[in-house]
Amino acid sequence: MRRILAVAVVLTIAGCGLDLVIDATPAPTPTSSSSPADARPPNADAGLDGGANANANADAEANDAEADAQAVDATIDASDGSTGPDPTKVVLSYAGGKNRTVYSFNYTTATFTALKSNGCPAIEETAVLADGTVYVTSDNDAELFKWTAAAGCTRVANNLALPYALGTALFAGIDELVGYRNGDYLKVDRTTGVVSTLNAGALGALRPSGDVTRIGLKGYLAAQTGQGTCPFGGDCVVEVNLANGTPIGAPTQFSGLSILGIAHSGGMLLLFVANGQVIPLNPTTMTLGAVLATSPVGANFSGAGAPAFPVP
Repeated sequence: MRRILAVAVVLTIAGCGLDLVIDATPAPTPTSSSSPADARPPNADAGLDGGANANANADAEANDAEADAQAVDATIDASDGSTGPDPTKVVLSYAGGKNRTVYSFNYTTATFTALKSNGCPAIEETAVLADGTVYVTSDNDAELFKWTAAAGCTRVANNLALPYALGTALFAGIDELVGYRNGDYLKVDRTTGVVSTLNAGALGALRPSGDVTRIGLKGYLAAQTGQGTCPFGGDCVVEVNLANGTPIGAPTQFSGLSILGIAHSGGMLLLFVANGQVIPLNPTTMTLGAVLATSPVGANFSGAGAPAFPVP
């Protein structure tokens, strides 16, 4: 998620080729950074061009995979207490960069790989369905794209007011795109891009700092420092009820961290922070691990995502 009061940073942009593997190297200890006081300005230039048309075979394969995933998810729903496949078996997460490139991140090897990204915009948010299908948004929050390995990015819709934090949730066994804009909990139709409000004011005085993700059936939100029950001095992580978007319990603060993206792998939350580091967080103990990797040059991630369960 982009935040308008963040301290200006000079970025070095470098193009990335396809199938680029970037070895993870230890990075300096996270440093303090400021967080904004409120939401971003209204969308501008919403009609940006950048969609690409996927071929019919790729779409058919994606539809088949999605149907298979929904068949698996039909038995997994917050309302029935099912647990489903083991979410700790998830290895790959994804993040879209400001350099118009979608990357995968392998938790086991701690490496980023640049993927085919034809038609992708400068990317703000990333979310991943149970079948592994990736959705990304443009950096003005106005365009929704579907990403596939075969086609890159295909634009679903534009002229939207998409969430600042984008993730997924199960409703009646169906995987849906959800997220937050200000304190409101929203749903995004993945075929039309239409945004609807599920729960206005769900976060109370809390505000998203950058992302929401789901490990199995549990949701986790990165919350903005100095807003609501997240004190000044560093962003927080709080568990959220994905049925209605409300916080569960008190946030845990991480001093000096500005959290822009959040995903998961191996049962650990993965925090994508403003200085480019990827840091694991144990969701049970809420303790940080050692830095796993640094982001590819020019990516400047502001969102990340992973399937809630292992892809069938």
